[in-house]
Amino acid sequence: MTRQDLTNAFEEIESKKNKLTEQIEEITTKQEEEEKALKEFDNNINSLQSDYRIKESRLKFLIETEKEKEGYSKTVKSLLLAAEKDSSLKKGLEGALSDLISVDSKYQIAIEMTLGNMLQNIVTNTEQDAKKLVEYLRQNNLGRASFLPVTTVKGKKLDKFQKGNIKGDIIIASDIVKTDKKYEGVILSLLGRTVIVEEMQDAIDLAKLNRLFF
Repeated sequence: MTRQDLTNAFEEIESKKNKLTEQIEEITTKQEEEEKALKEFDNNINSLQSDYRIKESRLKFLIETEKEKEGYSKTVKSLLLAAEKDSSLKKGLEGALSDLISVDSKYQIAIEMTLGNMLQNIVTNTEQDAKKLVEYLRQNNLGRASFLPVTTVKGKKLDKFQKGNIKGDIIIASDIVKTDKKYEGVILSLLGRTVIVEEMQDAIDLAKLNRLFF
């Protein structure tokens, strides 16, 4: 074998070596990328699992709270719990107002402040149903509660008022409360004439402009 043959053979070996080195580097890079992706995947799984556990715990708390009617006054709590055990008492009882409505978190505080204790008012189907429940409370010395019969409680939405130069949003409270259409009259009676604005000064200006009409 001549010197040139040796040189050619060496160069061929060197070329193969370089190609193999490049392939190894590519494999190493891919491996590192896959390990990074796997680590991110594991982190996401851990995050989701943690979020799931928190939400599961929150759900259990809410279920238990609802079961025990925590947060209600003693009278309302007693009545709701009694209705769950007595079908004749439950008949015509729709529930506490707070359980029948929902609202976007952006407006939750505004609605809660507006309704206050009325959130614990008991919604019934008819006035007779309300009288039945009042009698139950009286006979059992459970105190007093306020009732909202669907068939008799009605209301109208404020539709005409002066807006002046107020630039922010002006919202009728009843428009942002989500509930079954069945309770529309109740919601209108409570919130149909309540206006929500962005700033306190807007509320003052709007009230003056409309001579405290709402």
